Amino acid sequence: MLGAAAILQSIKDQLHGTVKLVFQPSEEEALLPGAQGIVDSGILDDVDEIYGLHVWPQLPVGTVGLKKGNLMAASDHFLVHIKGKSTHGAEPHNGVDAIVAAANWIVNVESIVARETNPMENLVCTIGVIKGGDRYNIGCGDVYLEGTCRTYEPAKRDYIERRLGESLQALDMLLKTESTLDYKRGHGATINNPDAIDYATSIVEKYLGKEAVVHPEFPSMAAEDFSAYLHKIKGAFLWLGTGFEGNPALHNEAFTIDESILETGITMMAAIAAEFLQEK
Repeated sequence: MLGAAAILQSIKDQLHGTVKLVFQPSEEEALLPGAQGIVDSGILDDVDEIYGLHVWPQLPVGTVGLKKGNLMAASDHFLVHIKGKSTHGAEPHNGVDAIVAAANWIVNVESIVARETNPMENLVCTIGVIKGGDRYNIGCGDVYLEGTCRTYEPAKRDYIERRLGESLQALDMLLKTESTLDYKRGHGATINNPDAIDYATSIVEKYLGKEAVVHPEFPSMAAEDFSAYLHKIKGAFLWLGTGFEGNPALHNEAFTIDESILETGITMMAAIAAEFLQEK
């Protein structure tokens, strides 16, 4: 962003309009203001188009992923407490085993996704945290789980939240547990404007060459809070290829980049703004 700013500042006399650079806090935390806070501030109310960029190791170094429509999913965070009754491990009939109940519920969640959802539709539920138990020979009284649901369609988002709650109610009836669900909605889906992608594609072809253009076949179920901008302003979110042999995925502690992509990203973002304002 600073590199693009330096280029745009050097040619500002050729530009007919204003470029706003968004240095946004809280990009990774779905439940803090982040992009939505910037939108709510009103500072972007006069913006005609908006573009963002994210490194993407699934694409080769120096390429740019440009995809119309669905690009990245809505991301929700859920927390579940399954309360049973602790007892001696040798006397399970005197308690309610929360670990057994949690195991049943996890299988039920996977069944909802696999057996109630059209396989051609996008829905992912992942349970990433499960905590319960104090000792190997004690029946567990409480289990805590955390997970995420990823969707594109608002109706599917409503559906999975409702079904998670209903499945916990059924679990309580079957196994005599007491369960609670705290379902927190995070980022919305990131959906690119087709015309904005056409424009960005023309810029990539002009400045980086046609060989740099990649049109990904499938969207990602990862999430991005740039969605908040695209819900309000015409624009697009782009992927900058950083993939090379042995490069780990995003959010891996060993992730790194080929630093040649810095020039690629700077050129592209500066050109998108400059060409837009020269046309005006």
